Amino acid sequence: MKLTNLVTGIAGALVVGVVAVTLFIAQLASNVDQQIERSLDEGIDTLVTAEEIAVTVQDIKIDVIQVQQWLTDISATRGLDGLNDGFDEAAKYAQEFEQKLAIARALAQKFKADSVLTSLDNVEQAFGPFYRVGQTMAQGYIDGGPEVGNKLMPEFDGVAAAMGEAIDRMVDEIKTLTAAERDIVVAARDDVLAQQALRTNIDLLSHIGLALASLGIVAMFVVQLRKLGKVADVATQIAEGNLDAPKLGTSRWYELAALNKSIGVFRDNGFAMRAMNEEKEAMEARDREKRAEMMCELQAAFGDVVDGAAEGDFTQRVEAKFADDELNNLARGVNNLVSNVERGLRETGTVLAALAHTDLTLRVEGNYSGAFAKLKHDTNHVADRLTEVIGQLQVTSSALPQARFWRVPMI
Repeated sequence: MKLTNLVTGIAGALVVGVVAVTLFIAQLASNVDQQIERSLDEGIDTLVTAEEIAVTVQDIKIDVIQVQQWLTDISATRGLDGLNDGFDEAAKYAQEFEQKLAIARALAQKFKADSVLTSLDNVEQAFGPFYRVGQTMAQGYIDGGPEVGNKLMPEFDGVAAAMGEAIDRMVDEIKTLTAAERDIVVAARDDVLAQQALRTNIDLLSHIGLALASLGIVAMFVVQLRKLGKVADVATQIAEGNLDAPKLGTSRWYELAALNKSIGVFRDNGFAMRAMNEEKEAMEARDREKRAEMMCELQAAFGDVVDGAAEGDFTQRVEAKFADDELNNLARGVNNLVSNVERGLRETGTVLAALAHTDLTLRVEGNYSGAFAKLKHDTNHVADRLTEVIGQLQVTSSALPQARFWRVPMI
C-alpha cells in the first residue's frame, strides 16, 4: 500500500468530514436560530400584547374610578357656581372609558383572548347603568339636596359595586392571561436554552471527533516520521562511508519499502566501489613500481647517450624499449636530437673539409631548422663566397701576362 494514497485518502476523508460536519452544524444552527427567533418573537409579541391589555385595563379602571369620584363629589358641592364641573369631568372620563375599552377589545381580539373579551363585555354592560344611576344621583343632590340624593345613593352604591366586581373580574382575567403568557415566554426561553445546549453539544462532539481524527493522523505521521528518521540515519552513515550501518527491514508502505531497497542498493554499490578503489590503489602501486623501474632504465640509457654526446660521440642511441608510450616518445626525441646533431655536424664537417682541399662543389644539403638551418646557411654561404672569390682571382690572374708589357705613362 502506498503511504501517499493512505495520507491522501485520510486527508480527503477528513476534509469531507469537516465540510459535512460544518454544513450540518451550519444547517442545525440556522434551524435553531430560526426556531429561537420565531419562539422569542412570538413569545415577546404575545407578552407585549398582554402587557398592553393590562395597561389599558388599568386605565379603564382608573376612568371608572374617576367617573365615580366626580359624580360623588357633586353630592357635596351640589353644582354650585365654581364647583359645577363634575358632570363635565365625569363625561370626559366616560368618553376615555369608551376609547380605552375599544383599544382593549382590539388587543384582545388580536390576542384571541376570548375570556378577556367576555370580561370586557361585562364591564361595558355594567358601565351603562353605573353611569346613568350616578348621573341621576348627582342631579338629585343638585335638585333636592341630601334629602333626595341620599335616597338615590343606595342604588348607586349597588351599580358601583357591580361595576367594581366586573372591573375586578376583568383585572383577574388579565393577570391570569399575563401570567400564562409569561409562562409561555419562560417555556420558550427554556426551549431556546435547550436548543442552544444541543447545538453546543453537537459542536463540542464534532470538534472532539475532528480532534481525535487529527490526533490519529498526527500519531500515524509521528510513527512514519520516526521510521523515516531511522532510514535517514542509516543513509547518512552509508554516505559517510560506514557500510556496516544497520540493515533496514521491510515495510508494508510502498514508499518506505522502495526507500529501504534503494538504500540497500546504495550499500551494495558502496561495497563494490570500495573493492574497486582497493584494486585501483593496488594497480597504481604496481604502476608506480614499473615506472620507477623504467625511469631507472631510461636514466641508464640516457646517461650513455648524453655522456657520449658530451665527449663528441653522437653515434650513441637510446636502445631500450619501454612499456610506457611517453617514455618511448621521449627516447625517440632524444635519438632524433642526437641524430640531427650528428648529421648536421657530419655534413658541415664534410663541406668544410672539402673547402680545405679546394673542393668548392660540396654543399650542406640536409633539411634543418632553427640553429642547424642557420649553420647550414652560413656554411653554404661561406662556400659560395669562396667560390666567387676564387673565380674572380682566376679571371684576374689570366689577365696579368698582358698587363706586364704595358708602359705606365710618366706624369
